[in-house]
Amino acid sequence: MKALLRSVLPAACAALVTAAPLAAAAQTATAPSTAAAQPAPATVVPAAPEPAQFDLGAALREGGAPLSPDEAARQAVANSPNAELARAATEQARASAAEAFVAVYPRLDLEASYTRLSDHAPRDFGSFELVSVDEDGNTVTTTGTASSSNAIDDVMLLSAKLTYPVSDLFFTVLPRYQASNKLAELQKVRETAQDQTVGLQAKQAYYEYARARALLLIAQSALAQTQAQLHDVEALVRGGALARVEQMRAQAQVAAARVAVARAQGSAAVNLTALRSLMHAKGDEAFAVTEDLTAALPPLARSKGELLTTALANRSELRALRGMTYVHDKAISAEQGGKLPKLSLQGVYDFANPNQRVAPIEEKFISSWQVSAILSWSPNDFAVSDARADRARAERLTSEGDLRALEDALVTEVSQAYEDFVAAQEAQSQALSGIAAAEETYRVRREQFRAGSVVATEVIQAETELRKARLELVSAAIDARIASARIDRAIEAKR
Repeated sequence: MKALLRSVLPAACAALVTAAPLAAAAQTATAPSTAAAQPAPATVVPAAPEPAQFDLGAALREGGAPLSPDEAARQAVANSPNAELARAATEQARASAAEAFVAVYPRLDLEASYTRLSDHAPRDFGSFELVSVDEDGNTVTTTGTASSSNAIDDVMLLSAKLTYPVSDLFFTVLPRYQASNKLAELQKVRETAQDQTVGLQAKQAYYEYARARALLLIAQSALAQTQAQLHDVEALVRGGALARVEQMRAQAQVAAARVAVARAQGSAAVNLTALRSLMHAKGDEAFAVTEDLTAALPPLARSKGELLTTALANRSELRALRGMTYVHDKAISAEQGGKLPKLSLQGVYDFANPNQRVAPIEEKFISSWQVSAILSWSPNDFAVSDARADRARAERLTSEGDLRALEDALVTEVSQAYEDFVAAQEAQSQALSGIAAAEETYRVRREQFRAGSVVATEVIQAETELRKARLELVSAAIDARIASARIDRAIEAKR
């Protein structure tokens, strides 16, 4: 049956375009002979208007506020809560370094105190005799009783104490400050890495949105083509050149195209929401894609090995982990210093009423001072510092493991991004040549269908191949740009 249709339909289509309809010929067969001798007027099926030439790049640049991938990344970094947390962590690390540096200076303690002593009666020491000789040489005896003087009940003290930790300065304080200062620098590096990560996420979201929007535009273009094809089929069915089943097939194709448009609209809406969420952009307005996705990216200027070498040298996360080795070493040194005896110098100045160091005690403010050299050691401090040193060594081993794991992951990341870019470039090159052939095939099949030399199925197949070629071109172009963004992130290229 299909073979019969393929042999009959082309002739019927040609007859429809160049001769009278079959129905008119049947009516003239029953008319008088004079009427039958007259030729029937030719009937031409009106063709549907051709859809406008599809320009994907121009279509993407319309329909919303213009947005480039770099601008999307900039807004995402500026508004990202993760980037803000990284910046807050940097400020905390700087404050910790400043706090550690304060221990370099001598410690000054100022004290002011008032003490009220309890009242008590003078103590009686008993009677006494005092024997003396006067000017004339006579012996004089004096008797009396001895008692303590009245105690001073109010004691006031103003004191200043200056302590300088001599040994701790070199063995504990300076190593801790150096570790804190280096940690602040590394946190700044982590902040840069976080910005780079957020920027890559924004670019990937941008390109996925561009992919979804391109698929929507392609689906809408395909819908317009299937509607034009349906118009031609309906005209041929009305003329009797095609069976109604062909019209039903064309209507099903239009319905399928509408479903594809609806699905593409949903995908575009989801990807737009994801992009606006990363950028923290209010509203739901669509963005116009300013980058020309149909243009091929330039080939990579460096080999995979060169890219990997650059990534291992430039990657912020690696530099931060390498710097953590220095931090842990200084932390270990500081904890080891805590196990040693501590030598400190101390100076004290008192201004007291009464001053206990002055005899006899008087109820008035008197100043005094003292200077000391103190050597101290505690087994408790030794045990605590030893445990802390062990913990610092374990943290150093953890950082070294993280460093090796990240280096291995970076090798895979660079290799995958490189191969994805090369494959996408090749796919885009092939898709560019394939889309030209698909467009020409579709145009020829439509003209042949109107002339009756092919059936509607062949036109539908040509339209499907054209849509597939356009989708492959868009997917290859998006994949190449995502791979390029990942390579830039891996090597932290400056643009």
